[in-house]
Amino acid sequence: MMKKLFIIFLLTVVFPSCVVAKGYKGYVSHYWTAFAIEKTEFGGGPSYYKHYLTHEFNNKSDCIAYTQEYTETPEMEKRYPIYGGPKEVWFMGCDKNW
Repeated sequence: MMKKLFIIFLLTVVFPSCVVAKGYKGYVSHYWTAFAIEKTEFGGGPSYYKHYLTHEFNNKSDCIAYTQEYTETPEMEKRYPIYGGPKEVWFMGCDKNW
């Protein structure tokens, strides 16, 4: 009986948390669309205005450091500008909503 309870515990508590566990991924999001049009701010998952760019990280600080360095290259700044008017700029971040 105790063995069955232990197996049920593993299947219902431990196993799903291992399978469902997600890390952080870096993204860029269009400022004007996220704040003024969709009003999602930093929330939500992938969409036409929020693009996930990086691989998965175990902690947010490593994700932010990598994503910031990755998005500050000339090629990425041309594609996703970080300077300009509110309707032109993109911001970067990291979350688990992917």
